[in-house]
Amino acid sequence: QQVSFVATDNFKGGRIAGDYLAKRLGGKGRIILLRYQVGSASTEAREAGFLDALKAYPDLKLISADQYAGPTRETAYQASQNLLNRHGQAVDGVFCPNETATIAMTTTYTIHSRTKRPHGTGRAGSQAMCSLFHAMVRWDQPARMRRSSARMLGACGSACSRAEATVPD
Repeated sequence: QQVSFVATDNFKGGRIAGDYLAKRLGGKGRIILLRYQVGSASTEAREAGFLDALKAYPDLKLISADQYAGPTRETAYQASQNLLNRHGQAVDGVFCPNETATIAMTTTYTIHSRTKRPHGTGRAGSQAMCSLFHAMVRWDQPARMRRSSARMLGACGSACSRAEATVPD
């Protein structure tokens, strides 16, 4: 007999991330969705929630939503590189539904320093990932703002014990 069940509302998490990103972009811009992998119910629900949230923002243009990161950092990194090579400076925002894709996209932007850093939301599964992700979100801000805390409104997921992380210069 099942007494209780606790789980993440992944669709709602995707909606929160979509709303957060839309507000960060002022309701307009070009966005990439780097999906995880076909058949992953949790990430597909996050992706669906994210896409549902974007419907409320007609000036946001989804420029890529058909690329998959895959299960490893290597495949996710390759997918991130491909997206940057294709879209480069045209990207204003990115959503990655899981830690692997988020780390890969963040790493790709770090290596491709010639590419402007977009605002982003992603799903993090570790405290270290939260710090790395916060750095990507706030990278475009002046140094004095990067030194301050970046708020994520819970879009990082359950691994963040707090909704902010200090971002280094």
